[in-house]
Amino acid sequence: MKNLKMNKDTYALRRKVIDLIYEIKRFVPDLPRIEVRITESNRHTLGEAALNDRKIWIPDEVISAGCLREVVYHEVLHAVYGTPHSDCPLMAPSVGIDGILTKEQCKKYFLKHAVNRQERVLI
Repeated sequence: MKNLKMNKDTYALRRKVIDLIYEIKRFVPDLPRIEVRITESNRHTLGEAALNDRKIWIPDEVISAGCLREVVYHEVLHAVYGTPHSDCPLMAPSVGIDGILTKEQCKKYFLKHAVNRQERVLI
């Protein structure tokens, strides 16, 4: 994925992703800082994360799609907790199989995975 050069338009797109990360921080206050990059559109990828490395890449066209929250929550779980794909609606490898998740559903599934990962680290 090729990063877009930072300019006024790219910054505005990046800000939308960062706002969703701050939304997550409201219910996971100790969420670490995550690097966000906006990339050129890619028909095959809705987002990408460096597992356990706190970096995510979001294609520009995904930001205007109705699934941005779901994609950001999904990629943050990869980037922070190393959460793998699963049959959970939030961590499925494809978005919207059962319809786009609501804000409440995203939060519920995010917390389920975040708590499970944190417990494994503490054990």
